[in-house]
Amino acid sequence: MEELIINIVELVSFLGIFTYGVVFFAALMETTLGFGLIMPGSTVILIFGAIAATSESFSVWLIIPAAALGAVLGDNINYYLGRKHGKKWVNKDSWILTPTNYEKGREFFDNHGAKSIFFGRFIPAIKEIIPFIAGIAHMNKKRFYFYNVIGGIGWSIQWVGIGYFFGYSITAAQTWIHKVQLVFAFVILGVIIYYVAGKMLSDKK
Repeated sequence: MEELIINIVELVSFLGIFTYGVVFFAALMETTLGFGLIMPGSTVILIFGAIAATSESFSVWLIIPAAALGAVLGDNINYYLGRKHGKKWVNKDSWILTPTNYEKGREFFDNHGAKSIFFGRFIPAIKEIIPFIAGIAHMNKKRFYFYNVIGGIGWSIQWVGIGYFFGYSITAAQTWIHKVQLVFAFVILGVIIYYVAGKMLSDKK
């Protein structure tokens, strides 16, 4: 792993400012429906965050917006694919959109509505599907953009920040990211419980 990082550092030195384009492209590909299954964009961003901790020529304050912009654009692509082709694609069994993943995403969207665009961003195998389903449902564009942007920024800070914090210790960072995702899962669960309990109490009145 150390040798891999050294090679990436050399690549960063060679690419210069275009390195941020690599970060943008990695986030875009991982987020876009289909490509996310084969493009480990979050791992790439994690590594670049670690490199930024030790490189004076590579700024973490530029990595974060580059990754966020790629993630936001990827979600927008999924949204418009859903609006244009969603109803046709959901009836086809393909590696891009399996019935199982679609049903999970649909249930999550139905339960959380617009907020699922933000919360879903932090859940693997859900983050690519939710914007697509929002497109099928013709969710209000301004509402989608709002949750899309804050979700993309939060996702970028999550991965870049942990990589930056642990520096070269990529193995430790990958271990901790699962714990962070677990925290997000408990937060989401708490929101769900709060919502369900509030609804039950309001029904009894």
